Amino acid sequence: MSDPFETSGAIGLGVSAALAQQYAQDQREFLPLIASVLKNAIPNDVEIIETGLFKKTIKGVAVRQGENRLVLEDIGHGSLQASFTRVVRGIALKTESVSVEEWVALIGEALEKSAKENLAARNALAKRLGLD
Repeated sequence: MSDPFETSGAIGLGVSAALAQQYAQDQREFLPLIASVLKNAIPNDVEIIETGLFKKTIKGVAVRQGENRLVLEDIGHGSLQASFTRVVRGIALKTESVSVEEWVALIGEALEKSAKENLAARNALAKRLGLD
């Protein structure tokens, strides 16, 4: 049985490129997609930010990458907002805005690393990106 990452060209493109392509296709639907991908691939490092009491709406996703924190949020109007927080010994030193493309590249690196180390994460990632 062949590996979906090998045959799909995802190794050549990289996870970041596949995610960037998804973002370019539909920016509004990207947040629920990336939230699902991250929750399945690296569940211990992801926090889904939701609003609503009975009908939950995803407003953002926060990802722990080492000690640092990456956040992608829908502020309700305009494009999605991305930020990177540098954390040292549990203290947030600096939060800076980054472009969504930069955020996707950083998340892609984390997902590629997780996929190499964890077969379940790799399969979940392949499934959510349509590579299986």
